[in-house]
Amino acid sequence: MTSTGFVAIAPDGKVWDRDVFSKKAFRLDPATGKIELFDGFPPHIMSPDYRGPRHLQYGIQADSKGNLWETDIEGSNIVKIDGSTGKVTMYPTQSPDSGPRRMHIDSQDRLWIGEYYGKKIATFDTSAGQFQEWPVPIPWYGPYDVVPDKRGNVWTGSMSSDLITRLDPKTGKFTFYLLPTLGANVRRVDVDNSGPLPVFWVGENHQAKIAKVEPLE
Repeated sequence: MTSTGFVAIAPDGKVWDRDVFSKKAFRLDPATGKIELFDGFPPHIMSPDYRGPRHLQYGIQADSKGNLWETDIEGSNIVKIDGSTGKVTMYPTQSPDSGPRRMHIDSQDRLWIGEYYGKKIATFDTSAGQFQEWPVPIPWYGPYDVVPDKRGNVWTGSMSSDLITRLDPKTGKFTFYLLPTLGANVRRVDVDNSGPLPVFWVGENHQAKIAKVEPLE
């Protein structure tokens, strides 16, 4: 299970993507070149007569069973597209108007989500269908993306803060790291788990830099 944030690769090697304008999802089989088309939201939202709240696909991930998961940043939902049946299920986030943005998935098929509007880190257990949230204790923080490491911590950054954040979900403890250059505008993040301690990597959009955070413990 891998994702660039723009495409998601399922365990069978098939590649998922989505089109925010048509509200559709696509799955490519690289072996055959075949592309399958799926609705990105439940049928009532896909109807041409739909006049309800706004919905917008944003981050995507594929789970161990080959299903696609999307964040609905405007509707504040997590959306599942069943890879076998095409059935679409929508799960409202625990907090309303949370604005889920980017996410990563761990080895237990739990999604780790940046709730950008809600200023929270969230996890969604895709098997149990349950959310849990942790408010980041920094005003206007707005987590953009969240990535777990091998020690059970999760990391995030923010477009509006130059603080990198590490959360221990077991205790709820936050640890903050100030980037050396201000005005970073953090978006995409990742963790290198190959060494003794996880290493956090982050892109500084407004500074044309890549930063590395190496925790000492």
